[in-house]
Amino acid sequence: MDNKIVSAAICFLVVCFLQTGICHAAAKAVPKAQTVNESNSYFYAPAGITCDAVLSENIHSSSAIIGQNVSAILIDDLKYKGKVIATSGSTILGTITQNKIAGKGSNTTKLRIRFTTIRTLYNNIIPISAIVLTDDKTGYLVAVKEENDNNVALSANSKINLLFDQPITVTAQ
Repeated sequence: MDNKIVSAAICFLVVCFLQTGICHAAAKAVPKAQTVNESNSYFYAPAGITCDAVLSENIHSSSAIIGQNVSAILIDDLKYKGKVIATSGSTILGTITQNKIAGKGSNTTKLRIRFTTIRTLYNNIIPISAIVLTDDKTGYLVAVKEENDNNVALSANSKINLLFDQPITVTAQ
């Protein structure tokens, strides 16, 4: 009976030793914490960068609906510090997030588009947060009643400048 207890105790100690060794080896295999822009598997670009794109479809405030999909094509490579985030020809996808038509105390129409995704030519998906760059950097495209027909109108192939209002993190493929 003592042999069974001793044998069980030895087995228990061996299992504990092996688990400790495995855990210790696993802990050594984990690299020290790195910031995203120091890692080989990630690329980081801060908020505030811009790019030019052309709209793929007509957008008119009189017919635009909140939630309506919008797409644009990247004109030039989107780069930061010499590294390419997305190549020219990539599709930038977004939605209309606000369409406030003039009337009821306001003589301005405001239209806002939020771009949320870049789909590269190789079908890689890059999550983003970007707006159309406006003078006040709010992303609101505004039409004033006295200046025109009080509608915001952008035609297909119109050039727009996008402002990335959140950092971009790209996972290495």
